[in-house]
Amino acid sequence: MKSGALSRAVRAVHRRLGITSAIFVIILSLTGAILHHSAALGIDGRFISSGFLQKLYGIEAPEPRVYFSIEGHGLTYIDDAIYFDQERLPGRFTEPRGGVAFDQGLAVATASTIILLTRQGVLIEVITAEFGVPSNIQKIGTGPDSSIYLQTGNGVLEANLDALRFSTAEFSSGDINWSAPVDIDKTQAAAIKQDYVRTLINWERLVLDIHSGRVLGTFGVIVVDLMALIFIVMAVSGVWIWRKRRA
Repeated sequence: MKSGALSRAVRAVHRRLGITSAIFVIILSLTGAILHHSAALGIDGRFISSGFLQKLYGIEAPEPRVYFSIEGHGLTYIDDAIYFDQERLPGRFTEPRGGVAFDQGLAVATASTIILLTRQGVLIEVITAEFGVPSNIQKIGTGPDSSIYLQTGNGVLEANLDALRFSTAEFSSGDINWSAPVDIDKTQAAAIKQDYVRTLINWERLVLDIHSGRVLGTFGVIVVDLMALIFIVMAVSGVWIWRKRRA
């Protein structure tokens, strides 16, 4: 191929690739800018309830696994979330071992934490092993003296939550009213499932997946990879054209 014909061919390829890639450059630039300011925009805490996107991501609502009743309120565990009635507690938790009422409100135990709530279900504090909470909590209950007790792998402990002190119980396990799971109402379970699945896709994740192409699965990732190759070809051809013009 003669030099003139080669130059025209390279320019034509460069022009066509530029037009083809323009839309992708705009998308990548916009999504990149949004991700750079995601905290200021608050998109990491704003969720999408679109049924179409849930199907696109292949998201299926998990089933509630554990349900406790505390003073007429429901405590439900689903995947990594705990719901008080139909309101999700902020944060991620392991499976609760039960919940009891005491003078200052409600106490919910997981395997290694104690979650303190008001009687209206507002989160007060999460007490962890750092503050002396024992590991391998199996049950939580109240004794004849209305104190809180924990069944652990090392026996029954009395929990003084004001002093954050956990000591060997004076009562035997049989004297304690242990919190036990009960059957969950189907209507309430359905409402919790619907609410939980709405918290699985936030705007930050969607924008990130658009930016990377993952929103379209493997196909989208391949397209983005191809565009990266096109950008390389455009850079090389652009330099070649520039040098030819200077020659």
